[in-house]
This record gives sequence, structure tokens and C-alpha cells, in this order.
Amino acid sequence: MGGTIRIDNKDIKNLELYEISLLVSNVFQNPKTHFFNINTTLELLLYLENIGLSKKQMDERLNDMLDLFPIEHLLNRDIFKLSGGEKQILCIAASYISGTEIIVLDEPSSNLDEENILIIKEMLIKLKDKGKTLIISEHRIFYLMDIVDRVFLIKDGEIQKEYTQIDFMKIPSEKLKKLGLRNKNRVKLTVPKMKIREI
Repeated sequence: MGGTIRIDNKDIKNLELYEISLLVSNVFQNPKTHFFNINTTLELLLYLENIGLSKKQMDERLNDMLDLFPIEHLLNRDIFKLSGGEKQILCIAASYISGTEIIVLDEPSSNLDEENILIIKEMLIKLKDKGKTLIISEHRIFYLMDIVDRVFLIKDGEIQKEYTQIDFMKIPSEKLKKLGLRNKNRVKLTVPKMKIREI
């Protein structure tokens, strides 16, 4: 490997893993790989417990998160009984509650229906409004178009091109398809009407 990765002007080669976790949190493509607990509330508080916060501090962060994301209905639930969308919502909430300024998301809309994608979108907007830096890797991009500031096209581990939001929006759909990206506009699916034949 070559090159340097700096976070908050710190070279991560000189940092312990726990030190990096104080700077960056992440949301995986498959939320199942995120969890350590069966109980949803314990999962949200796990990281805070590991960094040594007091019960009072954990309660404050939990209440702050609930003010931002009204997901009380997901507390004290069995993680195995959550839908895929609910699991991803929980992962994003856990990343926020960690207190990191940078959140990396790997295809957070993967395997989600449109309703949950739009919930995720609202969560990302709230995180951005809070000043969080969001780094998102995605192929399905329609829900991100009014969130992104910059778009990087990466191929074989190298940045091929950087776009502003305005420039990216000018790229024709045909070119996006050739790049392996989906439509930048929300596509409404329609089911053709079937003709009923009398027998």
C-alpha cells in the first residue's frame, strides 16, 4: 500500500484502532454485520460504554439522538425481529450517538425498499445539518442528489473524476449507466395493464 490517509490532520498509520474510532464511525452495506447485541438499546449504547462514558452521559446522548431521530419504537427490541430498513436506521443512529464528526456509509440503501430509502435520506439530511461529514459509497444515487456537495468517480481504487453537485447533475443518464451508476432522478415504476381475455 502507498499514500497517506489523514483524518483531522492525523496520519492514521500512527493511530491505534480505538483512536480512529473516536474520529470516524461507519455504516455497513449489510446492517447484520454491525451488531454485537441482541437488544437494540444495548446496541446503541455499546460504543459509549466501551469508551467509558458514565450512565448520565449515555442517557444524555441517547436523548439527544432521540430528539434528532424519533425512533423510540426501535428501543428495547430484539434486533433479529427488525426489518432490514429498521436495522439500517439503527446503524445510522448508532453512528450519530458515537459522537464522531465523520460517518462513512457503504451503500446504505442496499436491499431497502423505497419507503426506507427515503427515511435514510431524511436521516442523512439531519446529520449534514448537524455539521457531520458524510462519505457515502453508492450505486443507487437518486436519493442523494440534493444532499451531496461533491461526487468522486472511483475505479480500481483510484479517483477518476471529481464533480460538483451541479456538474454531476448535468451528466446524461446514458453516461451514468455506462459508469455503472443508476439514474440520478427518482424513477417511478409502473406495471403495464394486462388485457383480460375471455375464454
